[in-house]
Amino acid sequence: MKKKITLFLTLILSLVTIFSMSVVGAYAEEPTWSVTVSDYAVVKGTQEVSVSYTLKYGEDEVTAISNAASDGTQYMSKPYVVIMQGETVVAEGTTTIKTKDMSVGDVQLVVKVFDKKDGIQLGNDATFKLTIQKKDNTMTIIMVVLIVLIVGYMIYSSFANKKKQKKAMEQVSELKVGDRVMTIGGVCGFVKEINNKENTFILEVGEKSYVKFDKRAISEKHSKDEPKAEVKEEKADAPVEEKKEEK
Repeated sequence: MKKKITLFLTLILSLVTIFSMSVVGAYAEEPTWSVTVSDYAVVKGTQEVSVSYTLKYGEDEVTAISNAASDGTQYMSKPYVVIMQGETVVAEGTTTIKTKDMSVGDVQLVVKVFDKKDGIQLGNDATFKLTIQKKDNTMTIIMVVLIVLIVGYMIYSSFANKKKQKKAMEQVSELKVGDRVMTIGGVCGFVKEINNKENTFILEVGEKSYVKFDKRAISEKHSKDEPKAEVKEEKADAPVEEKKEEK
């Protein structure tokens, strides 16, 4: 009986020891550093792009590293970042990449994160893809064409209005009694009287029928000195009668 109890206790103790060792071993493993970064896409002509990465120590995200000064004072510093394209350093100490001179297409880049004080790389090399897209100038071209058309139309309208105003001023300044006039309302007649002080004129529109207008109402003017168009009427040839000689 004692042997059975001793054997049972020994078995229990062994199981406890194995379990304790497994638990201690699981918690004894130190967390590791890891770096991740997403892919980026920019349009050709963009001056720069700011890359965002994630630095973790185990499951905890780290944005600053604790360091100790020579006097024992603790201070926080940002991780030191280096971005590389192959063997070429694209950005150092910053996550901003100058993209204006990059060609269109996909570029493979690598982010390396360091503890600058100790010069130790924290975690892995994080590879990401930077895509430079061709700039679409269609909308810009359409906008430029529309602006040119609008400006051209405005200039043309301005010149046309100035020409029309000039013609109207000439008509007003050269207006004389007896001129044949048509107003902007379509009223036609002959100028009977002119009042330069009031800038008006009297228009004879019928027999003993007169209307007073402002000079700016003139649409067309024909001077009384202008020859009138001759109206030719075609008449049928009359039969020719032979005259009889009187004897």
